[in-house]
Amino acid sequence: MNYQFNEQLPDSKLVDKNILLQLFKDITNSYKYLFFMGLLKLLKRENFNKLTFSLEDIGYQMLALAYYPYKVFKLSFGLQDQICNELDNQKLTEDEEVLTFNPDKLIKRFKASSIEVNSFLKYVPYRLIRPFFQQELRGKRDQEVNRLISKLAKEEFMTRHPLYYIDEDNNKLIIHPGWVSYFSDNHELVLAFAKWEYLRYMQRNNPSVPNVQYKLFPEEKRQSLTKETNFWTEVLKKEELFCIYSHQRITPENFSLDHFIPWSFVVHNQLWNLIPTLKSVNSSKSNNLPSINRYFDNYAQLQHKGLTLFKTGATPSSWNKAIEPYLLDLRIEEYKISNYDYFKDKLKATVLPLITIAENQGFSNEWVYGS
Repeated sequence: MNYQFNEQLPDSKLVDKNILLQLFKDITNSYKYLFFMGLLKLLKRENFNKLTFSLEDIGYQMLALAYYPYKVFKLSFGLQDQICNELDNQKLTEDEEVLTFNPDKLIKRFKASSIEVNSFLKYVPYRLIRPFFQQELRGKRDQEVNRLISKLAKEEFMTRHPLYYIDEDNNKLIIHPGWVSYFSDNHELVLAFAKWEYLRYMQRNNPSVPNVQYKLFPEEKRQSLTKETNFWTEVLKKEELFCIYSHQRITPENFSLDHFIPWSFVVHNQLWNLIPTLKSVNSSKSNNLPSINRYFDNYAQLQHKGLTLFKTGATPSSWNKAIEPYLLDLRIEEYKISNYDYFKDKLKATVLPLITIAENQGFSNEWVYGS
């Protein structure tokens, strides 16, 4: 049982919240998390006024929830998980970013395609509500479990108050009104519980990946790069610099910030991972990993030069803010920051392992401009 949420979720006279806290026991894939969160999303969309939902619609919600962490960040869902196979089979022609941040549009594309949701709905609607009938299911063979759960959920619907029962003839779920009421009253807490359990599962399956918590659900808006842009604008005013990829001159009026390690892997805007380039070059690089042999030394030199130039004329306050991520993330000692070899070694000790993990995660590597 999740004791953290046991204290936060309120008790109810209509339903047993303790069973809710057991829904995500005995997990072998992501289906229970995605199914439950998809059901919550459909309930909220209907303002908790609807009790019946098709399994197919929940399946589409599951795919939409999986799309962002899998397609954008290449996270692993586990060896037994088939939902990513369905996403791989889809050839979505519209702009990926539009689909990523518009789940409704994404689901319309799924529905218009030949995507098959039944392959991952064979067990999860039954196994999710297994905790309601643990006594009766003890010792039963696995091939009997679905049938027994379906039978018990219908027969005990008004007495045991399971989350739902399954209308197999029409391929629908009928949710218990007591649970609909509970979810309506406590939606944010219940959703937070589901997201927390889902995060723990995804962290177990991606142990070397940084910032998994930021890679599961799309933000409505990416964090601003205003501070980082201002930093490099000040630097470019002091000395002429050139793009490490194209060798073209960069001006304060015409530059774009490149995440040396793609944002879709690190999910942050730390200054040590940002360098100025031209917009066309940045677009060409996209989410690819740059060739380390070709570009790392120039990247390190540009980073070090940027700090050196910025320090000239900077106030103590602005300097301290600028170097904070270097001190914390790269574990650089401030009094040594002017030593280029030391700085480069510290940068390499952080960047190279991240590049390797990103490669193993499936990010395209060895990108070279113009090739």
